[in-house]
Amino acid sequence: MRSPRRIRELVRQFKENGMKMMLEDPANVRDVLGLLDVAWRDDIDFSHLDQVKTTFIRRDYRHLASDLMENSVQDEATRQEVVKMRKTGAEALMERGAQKAGLLTRRQTLVRQLRKRFGSVPSDVVRVVEATDDVERLDDWLDRFATAQTLEELGIREQK
Repeated sequence: MRSPRRIRELVRQFKENGMKMMLEDPANVRDVLGLLDVAWRDDIDFSHLDQVKTTFIRRDYRHLASDLMENSVQDEATRQEVVKMRKTGAEALMERGAQKAGLLTRRQTLVRQLRKRFGSVPSDVVRVVEATDDVERLDDWLDRFATAQTLEELGIREQK
């Protein structure tokens, strides 16, 4: 159990330490690799992962590591642009996870509502919905669902 003092320190420095803390758990490593669609994820035995408690940044460069990109820019306007555009790995993963979760939620909601209203839904319709990565298309089908009297009115077909 972490002490309250240590927890406050971690929270204050979450941007810098959040990813490192998250990856201490092998299940989180597996999930992150899944979010990134890493093909070889299933080849890893996550029960044998060991945490390496070290840094791979040389001691004499550690004080510069986080600001290296920002400070390498010569003019202030470009430096501010770099600061504005910079994202941490955790932010990028959370964004990607949220996008995937949004797609999954839309797909599941649409299939569930189709079954609730129309009963049995043809497997090819379910397959098309579950394979769709286009948020706008899924939202369009969900919008049409509100007024459609038949499954055909939704226009759920494989794209050519």
